[in-house]
Amino acid sequence: MPLSMNKWLYRAMARRLASKVEEWRLRPRTVFEIGAGTGYWVTWWQSRGAAVDGCDIDSDAVKRLQRGFLGNFRALDIARDQPPGSYELVFISNVLLHVTEDIGFERALVHAAHLVTPGGRLLMVE
Repeated sequence: MPLSMNKWLYRAMARRLASKVEEWRLRPRTVFEIGAGTGYWVTWWQSRGAAVDGCDIDSDAVKRLQRGFLGNFRALDIARDQPPGSYELVFISNVLLHVTEDIGFERALVHAAHLVTPGGRLLMVE
């Protein structure tokens, strides 16, 4: 997809997400992003006052995240590995569609759910 289209999609999604975050009155102090990639959503959540940690399957992406952002970022496959910690909000955007094995998909959901503090939220955008 052309870069211009990709940028447009991210901006459109950010507007929609901002609307829902406001509607749902979400003000998480801690966020864990599964599939943090380029850091787009890390910046988005940090700009709303959250401390953000995260993971990505791509170790090069994680190195860039570690250099460019405050937070704890690690390389791991959410379909295989359970990240440590507990967060008010766990955010997944366009990650689970890449998990094509049923058992891996189920494990990814379990791993994500285990990161959520009691009373917290799991927010998936797929």
